Amino acid sequence: MLTLTKLDGSPTVLNPDHVERVESHPDTVVYLTYGAHLVVRESVEEVVDGILEAKAEVLRRATCVPGATGRGVPARPNRQLRVLEPDGSEER
Repeated sequence: MLTLTKLDGSPTVLNPDHVERVESHPDTVVYLTYGAHLVVRESVEEVVDGILEAKAEVLRRATCVPGATGRGVPARPNRQLRVLEPDGSEER
């Protein structure tokens, strides 16, 4: 998740996958895929960095690399991923 600060100082948390674009007019405006937009205190660069960080955290947690502990969460053992055919059999 991505935490940003509205102009009034209140924090807001949003799903970075819903960010469509970010513009500066001169305030930073975050446009969301469902038509809403937010005006935030962070710069365009800070918003983009936050999106990249949030997505990297998802990948870190999904891959469960031994020794990698995003935000104090202990790494879990890596699970084997398999590709299945539509009938449920394993891909060859």
